[in-house]
Amino acid sequence: MLIDSMLAAINAEASSQPGYKHKKIDASARNILIGHPWPGNVRELHNTLLRASIWASGDKITGEDVAASLVMTVLPKGDSAPGRPLEQGISLPDLMADVARHYLERAMAQAHGNKSEACRLLGLGSYQTLSNWLQKYGAR
Repeated sequence: MLIDSMLAAINAEASSQPGYKHKKIDASARNILIGHPWPGNVRELHNTLLRASIWASGDKITGEDVAASLVMTVLPKGDSAPGRPLEQGISLPDLMADVARHYLERAMAQAHGNKSEACRLLGLGSYQTLSNWLQKYGAR
C-alpha cells in the first residue's frame, strides 16, 4: 500500500537523525489517511505523513498525530490559508476564528469535556475564559 511504502521511506531517511524512533502507523491514523479526499497530488499525502512522523512522540503515529498534520494541509473556509498572497485578500478574523475553533474543539475532545483540563491544554487562565472562547467561536 502507498501509505506503507511512504512510511518506510520516511523511516529510512530519518533513521540517521538523532533521537528519531522508527514509526509504525496505527489503525485510526491509517483510516484518517485513507478517508481523506487528497485534493492535490501524492506529495500532500507524503508531507502529511512526514509531519505526523516527526510530531509523534512515541514509535506509533496515531490518529491525533495525523489529524494535527492535516490541519496544515486543509484550507480553512475554502479560501483562507497561511501563505496565501495578500494581493488576493484574506479575512484575518475568519482565519483566526477557524484556528481557534479547531483547537478549542480538539482540547475539549482530548479532555473528554473537562473544561479545567481543556484550559490547561490551551494555556487559558480560567474556566470562564474558556467558556467565553467556546461561545464566541461556536465551538463544541
